[in-house]
Amino acid sequence: MWSWEVRGNDGLGATGVTDDQGRAEQRLGDALQAAPAGTTGSVHRIGLHPAKPQYEYGRPVATAEVTEAGVRWL
Repeated sequence: MWSWEVRGNDGLGATGVTDDQGRAEQRLGDALQAAPAGTTGSVHRIGLHPAKPQYEYGRPVATAEVTEAGVRWL
């Protein structure tokens, strides 16, 4: 599974989960296009922890930020 998360300057933002990395990146890009400059976002692979009833989040596989010129993928 893949999680995408947008973080605005106020610490708030949109999030979502999907079973497709490309779809997660598309959703992140769509959300960032509607966000003000300074907003950031990322996509992480997630899975179930092998021994605990919780999810594990991996390192970001895609990150982006909103600049005055638009969305910039890092």
